[in-house]
Amino acid sequence: MSVQVRAPRLEALIAQVTALDELAQRVQVDDFAAGRSAAAELSAAYDIWFTDCLPLLPSDLCKKFRFEYEGNVAALRYRIRHFLHEPVRPRPKLFGGGNGKPSEFTGILGYWQHPYNDRFKGPIGTQRKLLMEALSRLNSAAVTPAPTPTRVDTFDLLERLTRRMPEMYAVLANCGHGQTAVRIQNEYDVQRVLHAVAMLHFDDVRVEEPTPSVASGSSRLDFLLKDERVAVETKYMRPDLTTKRVREQLANDILYFRAHPDVDALFIYIYDPKRRITNPRGFERDLAELSESLRIRVVVAT
Repeated sequence: MSVQVRAPRLEALIAQVTALDELAQRVQVDDFAAGRSAAAELSAAYDIWFTDCLPLLPSDLCKKFRFEYEGNVAALRYRIRHFLHEPVRPRPKLFGGGNGKPSEFTGILGYWQHPYNDRFKGPIGTQRKLLMEALSRLNSAAVTPAPTPTRVDTFDLLERLTRRMPEMYAVLANCGHGQTAVRIQNEYDVQRVLHAVAMLHFDDVRVEEPTPSVASGSSRLDFLLKDERVAVETKYMRPDLTTKRVREQLANDILYFRAHPDVDALFIYIYDPKRRITNPRGFERDLAELSESLRIRVVVAT
């Protein structure tokens, strides 16, 4: 993407921070119903903004940018994800929470479990600075030789590919000239198409890679990106598959994936054509926290 295209897009995304912040200020208010409504609107808007930002950031800035969203639960470093996941959750009474109106609360630690200032305003302010740094580098690159391109983060590449795969499914299903349409009807169809796409971008893609035995049991990875050390697991939301069951299946599989000597991270792709998952972004965030020792990225595509 050229500087002439990237720079205006970065400027537009930087300008959107103000609107996102104003929306976030409407979340933690005395009227809980209004707060939840604003939180739902914010979550949808932020998700689009966040996804649009990622491909425009250099890898070093992208890592910092993503941290301001994901945080680190093990280190008690909470960020935007936690604000969006539990936007109007009061702090437990034991730690300073209480009843009554939030605006009238006088406790030292504050009323909210994930307060706006710490969990949204500060982190998105940092994200804005990172976007401005990316824009500054672009402007400098316009008058100086470009540095050697950095390797695209595997998670970011997989996320961009899988979020757009439903568009590809639509093309495959709409065949003319008497050709047979390709329809995605089960998990094996999803795996087959994703395997073909992965082969275009990665050198060593291993299908149904077996895992080591754990507690007298074993499993198989749908794919292993050997050089990148990333396992890929796919799911298709059929009528009899619930979100609870998906969570249970993945929690069990992760026990085996962690034992694989060539796996440092797990990418989970869930195709949900009938929109059975009512809160896809929240479900992504929940699944990403299934393991503290394994990096996990989740994409729910519809």
